[in-house]
Amino acid sequence: FKQMDMNDEVYTRLQNSYDSLKDEIIKKCFLSSIVHLFVGNSVSRNCLAGHWIDEGLLDEIESSEQRLRKARTIINKLVDSCLVEDLGDGYLSWHNLTKAMALCMIQKTRCGIVLKPNVQIAEVPKDELWSEDLVTVSLTGNCIKKIPSD
Repeated sequence: FKQMDMNDEVYTRLQNSYDSLKDEIIKKCFLSSIVHLFVGNSVSRNCLAGHWIDEGLLDEIESSEQRLRKARTIINKLVDSCLVEDLGDGYLSWHNLTKAMALCMIQKTRCGIVLKPNVQIAEVPKDELWSEDLVTVSLTGNCIKKIPSD
């Protein structure tokens, strides 16, 4: 196999794994998780669960204990579906092709996430990215020196 053929095959399998997720909340949590990976190569299970709770992705669940339990269940489903890699010691990681597929899905679905990591932009992107349903923005690894107040 050529490297490109192998990447295409893996990408297709990842896409199928994503598509097989039945619950829209799980899909949103998966896409949201990619935001936190551009800060480092891994993230702790507890930190990721906390981010989902803070972002309001599990707000339909009443108690904080139940939200945390649901977040842990979602993480396990993502690991079981091979979309997330369990590094052990409570840490998770994502393969580069998984990140690429997730970025593509974020752009396709307009799911309230704007990601522009490491693209060397010097200014905050213009208005076309901002919308009423925006939940998360990540501009990590860029050269932005000033955030406009308007």
